[in-house]
Amino acid sequence: MYTSFTWAIDGQILGNQESLRHVFGNTGTHEVALRVVDSTGHATQSVTTVKVGVSDLLCDFELPASIIEAGQQLKLSSQVSGLPQEYFWKVNGKIVGTNAEVVLAFDKTGDYEVWLEIKRGKAKADSGKKLIFVSEPNVQLAFECPTTTTSGRSTPFVNKSVGPMLSFVWQFGDGQVSTNYSPSHCFTNETRVAQDLPVILRARTVTGKTLDSTPVSVRVLPFPPKAAFRVLKTPPYKVGMDLQFTNLSTGWIDSQLWSFDANTQTGKHAEVTLKNAGLMRACLVVTGPGGSTTNEQKLLVEPGSSSLVVSEAKYTPHRPRLQRDGTVTVMFKAVVASPNASVRWDFGDGATSDKLLASHTYHVAGTYTVRVTARDALEQENSLTLTLNVLPPLPWWCILPLYALIAFVIWALLIVPLLLNPFVLPHKIAILRSSNAYQLHQLAKRRRFAWVWPHSTIKIGTNQTDDIRLNINGGSGRTLAVIKRNFASQDYRLFPLEPDRVKLLEKYLAVIPAGEGRLLRDGDQICLGDETFSWTFQTGK
Repeated sequence: MYTSFTWAIDGQILGNQESLRHVFGNTGTHEVALRVVDSTGHATQSVTTVKVGVSDLLCDFELPASIIEAGQQLKLSSQVSGLPQEYFWKVNGKIVGTNAEVVLAFDKTGDYEVWLEIKRGKAKADSGKKLIFVSEPNVQLAFECPTTTTSGRSTPFVNKSVGPMLSFVWQFGDGQVSTNYSPSHCFTNETRVAQDLPVILRARTVTGKTLDSTPVSVRVLPFPPKAAFRVLKTPPYKVGMDLQFTNLSTGWIDSQLWSFDANTQTGKHAEVTLKNAGLMRACLVVTGPGGSTTNEQKLLVEPGSSSLVVSEAKYTPHRPRLQRDGTVTVMFKAVVASPNASVRWDFGDGATSDKLLASHTYHVAGTYTVRVTARDALEQENSLTLTLNVLPPLPWWCILPLYALIAFVIWALLIVPLLLNPFVLPHKIAILRSSNAYQLHQLAKRRRFAWVWPHSTIKIGTNQTDDIRLNINGGSGRTLAVIKRNFASQDYRLFPLEPDRVKLLEKYLAVIPAGEGRLLRDGDQICLGDETFSWTFQTGK
């Protein structure tokens, strides 16, 4: 039994199978050898010769389809014998290929005749004509793209069209076009509101026909705001320090969000107190119609120097004493290092307060230990202690000399001027009435001197005669009228300086001409024109 086979033609080994099929490529005599080996390892070889001649030329080809679409590729392979030397593929009499195979594509619809012609020397053969019908291509335009994009961002457009097409034109709705198969486009929207733009894909088929796709609306959002900020203070940053952050963001901004590790704020600018040493992450996110952007900085926070939260505490009065009602109110004030520190007072009698400026009323004399405790934002706190002595009230025999002194001062101010100056004579009593109150005025006169009770709104002076002069002022501070008393005639006369504003009220408003005095009687009323300054003047007995 044979275990191996070896075939060789013209000395060239072609295979080791038991049977061999071979096509000779040229004519002439060829030597064919077969070497076999049996199970015992014994080898035997057999050699024979084969004479190969030239056959007749035969030509044909297989047509895969007789109906194709314009632009569709059609591959044809020759089926020949007789060793042809030349190939000629023809379409409607025009040579379109010179190889054993050819790929055809038609750009116009219609009927086409295709045949193959082969030659070997003077011999030739052809396949005969075969008919091909080219129809209008089946084309479907389609593409994919995001329905929402942002101004300035590259937006991809993916062409999903089916069928043979020669060219594409993209129309993006903003006046820009592209002829790429699957382009990317950057839209621009400089407004504050979103814009909807129609995008259309236009294609031209192999037959020259133009097709448009269904428009796709793309919403273009405005440019997103650009987040930016800076720290007002320069490094080093230490625990306990208050940092201010200024927002430098640009663009259309609807909101902002500050983030400092676990602390968040939503104001335009931010302020934070550094509590922990190490790296602190400061982040700003700004949001607008076009989206959100983020800016982040990392700050190195160093340990801070320890300081007292409350450095001073004091109270007033310094020697509090119970009054006659048995109480005394003491004001307390604490000086703290941070305005955000919380303060708690313990007044020593069980009462407390959380105010920086506190007051407390004591009812019992004695010594009190007052403690104030302050805590800052870093949870650091310290306390100060005050010793407060509340004195008992003074006995009655200690207060009597004080009352006597007050009475003596009043007597000296009222009586002594009359005793010391015999020329001072009691004069008339004038009653001044306004819309708000009554005021009583005691008038006294001596030569070249006049005196009025304090807080009077009537100014009294003297001239070089014995007349008493009373200046009446209006709301503007100007003198509106003068009242003069003549000692010889013992009467009072009114002289207006602004007649249109000074009138005498009788049965009607009587205008007093300037420069002419009007005799005043008891009970006469004077109107100064300004409603807030209406006066009544009476002479007393």
